[in-house]
Amino acid sequence: MCNHAHNGRSTETFRNEGHFDLIQKQLRPGDFVVIQFGHNDQKHPHLQAYNGYPENLRRFIAEIRAKKALPILATPIARNTWTEQNGKLTYNDLLHDHAQACIALGKELNVPVLDLHQAAMEDIIRLGRDASKIYYHQGDWTHTNDYGAVRAAGYAADALRSLGGTFPEYLPLIQAVSASIKPWKPEAALLLEKPVRLAGVKGPNGTEEGTAAQDHQAEKDGGDALARLLAAVQSARGQGG
Repeated sequence: MCNHAHNGRSTETFRNEGHFDLIQKQLRPGDFVVIQFGHNDQKHPHLQAYNGYPENLRRFIAEIRAKKALPILATPIARNTWTEQNGKLTYNDLLHDHAQACIALGKELNVPVLDLHQAAMEDIIRLGRDASKIYYHQGDWTHTNDYGAVRAAGYAADALRSLGGTFPEYLPLIQAVSASIKPWKPEAALLLEKPVRLAGVKGPNGTEEGTAAQDHQAEKDGGDALARLLAAVQSARGQGG
């Protein structure tokens, strides 16, 4: 398995920055390639669900298949975004169109789709806005912490196993995937703070602030809270030793 995921990238920047070139050079017949974008495409008018986004996905799929590898589409994981009117909270699905574009493209091109968006949204709505916050970095509504990441991995495992015999050529992967593990219960004392460069991102009001470059830098600097946590642990060990 080789993880080529990069935070803060869209279907456009992932290619333009050379990340997809690295994948193509390593692809072999029979390889499985999971493609998931959407959060960063959503921010740009030319990468919406009705224009650049599905066309870029279509190109990825064609080039993967040209190498006789097997593409898999994954819908973007839902955000913990809500609107409030007259004291009543309603879930605000900001990624609906991009998720549906993935599903439609999968049907058109006969590519399996892992609908992580629907699975995540169902959990968020079931728990509610405040109870769902514990699966995200503090003060954040998009970037999951480790607990949220484990939960998302469970969505992917369940989605793969549900494909069954629909895609015979994918059976080796489907059979190799274990059932999703039990949810990892978050411990509030271990939750990391929201990265400093994401502090200016507004709450779940339907938009995100900042340019794409700033968003990318914020993602890269996301380890600042982790660094402080590790420093505190090391300091405590020194005091105890």
